[in-house]
Amino acid sequence: STFSAFALSLVSDRGGQPSPVKAAEWFARHGGVPNIPTGEWSEANRNGQGATVYSGKTLLHVVRGSDGTWQVDSGKRCP
Repeated sequence: STFSAFALSLVSDRGGQPSPVKAAEWFARHGGVPNIPTGEWSEANRNGQGATVYSGKTLLHVVRGSDGTWQVDSGKRCP
């Protein structure tokens, strides 16, 4: 099955990954959303406490927590 979009309610804003790309790599393996690419991720842009990363047609939004680490909080797959 494929997804078009998802949004997560993060339990904690701490204990994420050291960069937006690392957060995407972690989420692809452990996030529980099927068919997230596990290959190369690139950071598209960063503003304030958020960043966008992409791999192919999959876009993930990543937020920066109070401890300076990053977690995926939403994503979408472009057609």
